[in-house]
Amino acid sequence: MSKQTIPMKEFQNQFTRVLQELTEPDEQILVHEMLRNNGVRNTGCCIRRTGSDISSVFCLEECYRAVQEGEEIGSVARRMLTEARSSLPAEEFQPGMLEDYDHIRGRLALKLIGTQHNQQLLKEVPYVKMEDMALVCYFFVRQGGEGYGTVLIHNHHIKTWGVSRDRLMQDAWASMKQLLPARIRGITEVLGIPPREGIAGEQDAEDMYVISNRQDYLGAVCVLYPGVLKSFASSRNCNLYVLPSSIHEMILVPEEPGMDYTALEDIVRDINQTEVAPEEVLTDSVYYFDRNKGNLVRAVR
Repeated sequence: MSKQTIPMKEFQNQFTRVLQELTEPDEQILVHEMLRNNGVRNTGCCIRRTGSDISSVFCLEECYRAVQEGEEIGSVARRMLTEARSSLPAEEFQPGMLEDYDHIRGRLALKLIGTQHNQQLLKEVPYVKMEDMALVCYFFVRQGGEGYGTVLIHNHHIKTWGVSRDRLMQDAWASMKQLLPARIRGITEVLGIPPREGIAGEQDAEDMYVISNRQDYLGAVCVLYPGVLKSFASSRNCNLYVLPSSIHEMILVPEEPGMDYTALEDIVRDINQTEVAPEEVLTDSVYYFDRNKGNLVRAVR
């Protein structure tokens, strides 16, 4: 494939025309600006079935890059439309269903986002601040296959439902702990490296562990699950440094004598700048868990 040069505005017009030719009569297309995590703004292309409250959204900038690399516009449009259709809910949603809190309550969950680059978003959503992070709430729906789509809960939702922020958070904790249990794995398992064996064939303790949920999606919040860090720290008989590697997971580092957490800050900052997509960065801060006090706090200089 040869690379193509086309202005973004021209591409957007051509791409949406091709999509409209490919869509079914009961499918609607809407192009709009998306405000994503950390203030990242993209042009979103929304695919929605007539009469549905739920839509599938993909990023036009990603499609534009594919065309610049040489893929034909028609090919990209067909591929994205296929992916969008497969990500639409497998269950039926009737108009107004999202206004029924009893229907929503059992599918609520929480995620952590950074506060520094989300000031505008935090004006629009219910949240609980935790140091330089914030707990926000979302609702998920089952897609085709085993995937899930998510809908961020905004202030207008809880106003419609007539529920308080505290009630929302309480219900989200209850459903999330059941549907998205926490999981801690050694770094070697995560990276697919055979674990080291110590005396008598037992596996050595590892220098780092990764905590997330079993879906490895929006799982950084698992560090706040009651008793999870305390149980793990007690099993290792040490306190923990907690490194927010993304909104999806955190890294647990068992504390050792003389350990300098500022070096860990450099690791987090480097990972965020080179390995993590801007919209998936959580924070550059390092956190500390004291197993005796049972609290998680930001490590500060």
